[in-house]
Parts: sequence; C-alpha cells; structure tokens
Amino acid sequence: MADAQVLQSRLDQAESALHELLLGAKVVEVSYADRTVKYTRSKESDLRQYINELKRQLGQRTPRRSRTVNF
Repeated sequence: MADAQVLQSRLDQAESALHELLLGAKVVEVSYADRTVKYTRSKESDLRQYINELKRQLGQRTPRRSRTVNF
C-alpha cells in the first residue's frame, strides 16, 4: 500500500477530475503509478468508487449508500 502522502495526492487528483467532469468536461484522466485511466460522464460512478477507496485507505469516512426500501 502507498504511503499517506501518495494516497492524498491521488485523492486530490481524483476529486479534481470529478469536479471537472461535473462541470461538463467530456473526458478526464487520472494517473497513478504507471497507469492512466480515462473517465467519461457515463463512468462517473467508477471514479466515485475510486475516490471512496482512496478515502478508506486514508482512514477517512466515506458516504454510505442509502438503503432502498421496497414495499
């Protein structure tokens, strides 16, 4: 596992990419280690999962998914 400084840097980059995507960018790129991943609006949930995984690794709380109630 990467150290906290590296994880925080990756988190900052991913959150910035999500912000750009939400502001209308067609494609955003997130790089880590030797890999670059491109996200489009249709892959926003994948980017959010990556952000939540980084937060978990840093010991930060992540939002819980709401439970669906079916009647």
